[in-house]
Amino acid sequence: MEKKEVLSFPGFHQILRPYTAVTQYVLYNELFYWAYPEGSVPEAYVSRWCTGHEPVKEVISRPAAMEPGEFERYRALWKTLLDSARVHCPDTLVNSLRAAIKKDVFQQNKRLPKAEHELLAWALVQALQNDYISNSIQIDPSLLSAFQDADQLCREANIPLNAPHILDILLSLPRSPLLQALNKLHPNLGSQYAQSTHHSGTHDGWDVSSSEFLFYAQKKAFLDKRTAAGEADIINGLLLSRSNVVADLLRHAGGREALSAALSSLNQTTVPDILL
Repeated sequence: MEKKEVLSFPGFHQILRPYTAVTQYVLYNELFYWAYPEGSVPEAYVSRWCTGHEPVKEVISRPAAMEPGEFERYRALWKTLLDSARVHCPDTLVNSLRAAIKKDVFQQNKRLPKAEHELLAWALVQALQNDYISNSIQIDPSLLSAFQDADQLCREANIPLNAPHILDILLSLPRSPLLQALNKLHPNLGSQYAQSTHHSGTHDGWDVSSSEFLFYAQKKAFLDKRTAAGEADIINGLLLSRSNVVADLLRHAGGREALSAALSSLNQTTVPDILL
C-alpha cells in the first residue's frame, strides 16, 4: 500500500523554510496568535510542530480552524508577511506548494489561487486541515483492527502489506458491497482479486494507519461532516489510492464509473460515492 503523502504542517514548513527572513517562532506566532488567549504562541510548541513531533493541536482543535472562513484569516496574514518582506515567494516556492497540494486527489481538480498570498493561505489551510483529519476523524475500529492485524503478520514475515490484503478483508465482510458490485459486473471478479496476493520486497516499516487509502477514507467522512470513517469510506479511499492492483481492478470492472454505478445499484446506505 502507498503511504500518505498529502501536505501536512511539517511538510508545509519544510517547503517554506528557505524563503523566510524571520525565525520560525516569529513566523508562526504571527500566523497563530489568534488561537491563544494571551495572544502569544508558547515558543516551545513551535519546534515540536515544525518537526512533526506534535500536531498544531491548539489551532486544529478549534472548530473555527476548519471552517471555510479560515482562508480569509490566513490570506490577510500572508499579505502582511509578504509586504513586509518577512517571507519571499519566488516561482520555486509557488511551484513547490502547487505540487505538494496536488498530491491530494481531492485537490487535483481544484483551481488553485494565483496570487502568492492566497496560494500560501490555501496551502497552510490544507496542511492544517489534513492534520486535523488524520488526528480527529476516527476509522471504523473493527476494520482498522483487521488491517493492523494483517499489517502485523506482514511485518513479522517481512513482506509488504499490499492492496490484495486490504481487498481480502473488505471482500470478506458480511454482505460486502464491493464484492457484490464486482461480481455483478463480472462473475467471480471480486473473489479473483481477493485471492491474488503477491509478495515482492520487504515490509516498508510504517504502520497501516499511515496509509493513503485510510486518509482518503477519513477525508471523505470529514467532507461529509462526519466524525468517523466507515466501510463505505474505506472502499472509497482504496479506490482512490495509487495502488496498481486497484487500477487493474478498475480496468477489469470497466472503469470507475461502471463500478460506481454497480455499487449505487445495490441500494445500500453504506455504498460510497466514488470520486473523480
